Amino acid sequence: AVTKAALAQFQSTMRQEYLYPLIRSLDELDTVITQITNFPGPVIYTLVNEELIAKLREACRLRNIPCIGLLDPLLGAS
Repeated sequence: AVTKAALAQFQSTMRQEYLYPLIRSLDELDTVITQITNFPGPVIYTLVNEELIAKLREACRLRNIPCIGLLDPLLGAS
């Protein structure tokens, strides 16, 4: 919902949204990274597994793709 609200601010821009729900393993994430490589654009994720987050962030960094964790403020709160 947050992503859709943000994208609604840019109505004149062509965009395509790809959803990859329930990514829980490195193999599943590899499939997503392949898709990101084939269809680059900003990545907005809600992963909580640190290993998966690190791999996704590194993949995006290597491809110069923005990568935003929506849960980062919540996970870092004490």
